[in-house]
Amino acid sequence: MIDLSLRKDVLIIPALTLLLWLVVLLDISLVRGIIVFAYLIFVPGFVVLKTLQIKDLGTIITLLLSVGLSLVVSMLVGLVVNELSLLLNFSAPLTTFPMMAAITCFTLAVYFIGLRRGFSLETTSLNHIFNLSNLPLFFVLTTLPILGLIGALSKSVPIILFFYLTIIILCALCVINQKIIPNKYYPLLIFSVSLSILLINLFLSGYVLGDDAQLEYYVFRFNLDRGYWGVIGDLTPALRTTLDYNAMLSVTLLPSIYSVLMNIKTELLFKILYPLLFSLVPVTLYWIYKNETSKLIALLSTFFFIFTINAFFGELIGLNRQIVAELFLMLSILLWLNKTVPVGKKRLLLIIFGAGIAVSHYTIAIVYIMLISIIVIFSNIRPKFDDTFSASTVLSIAGFSFLWAAFSPGSTLTSFIDITGNALNNLTHFGNSISAPGNAGVMYGIPEVFSVASWINLATSGLVTLSLVVGALALILLPRRTEFSNKYRLIVLLASLLFAFSLLFPTVAATLNFTRFYAICLLVLAPCITIGALVLLNIVRFPLNKLRGIKSCLFTIKHGKAAILLITILLCAYFLSQSGVANYVGGGTAHPQPIGYAQMQTSDVQMVTLQFYGNYIQVPDAYSGDWLAKYSANSVVYGDLVSSFNSIISRGFVSKNLIFPLANITSPEQGSLIYLNSLNVEKGIITVQSSTVINTTDLSPFLHDSDLIYTNGHSEVWRLNGPK
Repeated sequence: MIDLSLRKDVLIIPALTLLLWLVVLLDISLVRGIIVFAYLIFVPGFVVLKTLQIKDLGTIITLLLSVGLSLVVSMLVGLVVNELSLLLNFSAPLTTFPMMAAITCFTLAVYFIGLRRGFSLETTSLNHIFNLSNLPLFFVLTTLPILGLIGALSKSVPIILFFYLTIIILCALCVINQKIIPNKYYPLLIFSVSLSILLINLFLSGYVLGDDAQLEYYVFRFNLDRGYWGVIGDLTPALRTTLDYNAMLSVTLLPSIYSVLMNIKTELLFKILYPLLFSLVPVTLYWIYKNETSKLIALLSTFFFIFTINAFFGELIGLNRQIVAELFLMLSILLWLNKTVPVGKKRLLLIIFGAGIAVSHYTIAIVYIMLISIIVIFSNIRPKFDDTFSASTVLSIAGFSFLWAAFSPGSTLTSFIDITGNALNNLTHFGNSISAPGNAGVMYGIPEVFSVASWINLATSGLVTLSLVVGALALILLPRRTEFSNKYRLIVLLASLLFAFSLLFPTVAATLNFTRFYAICLLVLAPCITIGALVLLNIVRFPLNKLRGIKSCLFTIKHGKAAILLITILLCAYFLSQSGVANYVGGGTAHPQPIGYAQMQTSDVQMVTLQFYGNYIQVPDAYSGDWLAKYSANSVVYGDLVSSFNSIISRGFVSKNLIFPLANITSPEQGSLIYLNSLNVEKGIITVQSSTVINTTDLSPFLHDSDLIYTNGHSEVWRLNGPK
């Protein structure tokens, strides 16, 4: 029996569930969106976590694990409902009431099971954060994302510079005076800065950003519009990538569930859901780092990760499936390193998050399986090392991942075999090559023409990379001095080997993209930057007694804070470099970043123009893409490289197997469509390859035999009717 007489919190979860149903039925748009999102992102996972009766986690870890579990619950419950519905010949499970009924019934069922086991909502209080003395700081941190949004929407350089200056000041204040920003606010500070940086980059455009994101958005919309998740088409080379993405529930079922329940514009959902999830990754990193070192070093290390464009706010903002998988990966590592969670419950949660990784991103799933397999092997060699990952736990995770790759409606297993074969073939190409796509040279942005900004960028990136290498060596070779746990040193060693491998074999790294290798490795290696910088400063042995110029601001800093202050200066300079401020002030080449948006838009440099149109879908192209979605009727569409990766797919909703490259040697078949975006029409440029272009006038021979069937003055669609 369940004793409810003294339980004051017994009705909270049912009341929240009832509120969810009310706001959905009443359909008050803004209220519905907020309450549904809050419920989906937290309540199901929180109920699962509390039912497991895991105690002494603390507020932050409880929040992080609840979000992670809620994501897995949404995906797997949605998957079960989808498959059962199709078996019962119900063709539209991805609609409001089937999904809401399934998730709320699951949540309530687990909740009532938890009541029988002594379910309690008690957790660490947040009262110490919300007090009047810290109200100004709390206001600044909570409004920082709004400032980022204003900067993105206005594209005003002064506002963007003020936004960046605010972030730098917040970072400096953490070191100069901890009374201004107490360490209890570090998680909120990290989340606020992370979310702000992501939002200011994502909302520069009203449309989906990133080549991968366009195809992720396509498979999401394809499944959402037809009302169920399943196979897209035949397994053909043209559809291989589409099928791979379709197999990832993180960009198919997950956003579909949020979309139908929140009733929100689909592109806006992509710009809200994934940034919020990605902002939790640095919070998780901080919690891992602080348990291995001090809170201040953990904070600086986390900021080095956040401020790295290739690991956080660059390409990754267009890799939504990897964002979800990275969150699961770091929650798994957080659990593995945790000393308070019982082993049995820890294994169960690790299997759950392992399943989440498997259905979110196949590459990270492979990396994770390799990691935990090595941990098991190492644990058998050194029995006292770890008892968390048993052979059965690893086999459960690996078995689920293999079955998913083999039998999900995609081609992930085939793609993995192909990628592995290509990587093995490229092992003979040893050494770094600037020309290899996706290699280290590309990542560090080595320019063709050097300027003052170029040297600043290379200097800051070089110092950070040097610190990373030195710190990794220190953690691996000097365990007693660095005082990191053996578990963390092992994953640092493995991440370092993966990073070194991708540097030594750039052609292999290019198979999976070097920057993505680096982003995954930096999740673990970020503390090495701070530790390495401290080691370098110790080697140089700065005569602190002669630094009279800064002595006045160091009187409140305890032992070692002078070195921390110097590292903070490097951190701020690194952020100014990575965010594009150095390029803007120093006259360097503009890049697709907020502060360089206006420069790119008006630039006469062809490379910059191609980057601008390649990164940002223009409004006229969105309109012409919408026209394609209504009237193309499964026609073959010819478009240039830029169009083929953005507006034709995500706006025109044209299947990838119907899109063909447009060039002066193209021979379009009769009845096919020729799509010209604003780059083609306004600038007269057709992109054939990444750095190869032709003039739009070169298309005259077959445009002469075509009819202009759509134009908005900036973007056009032609239909080829054959010779006249």
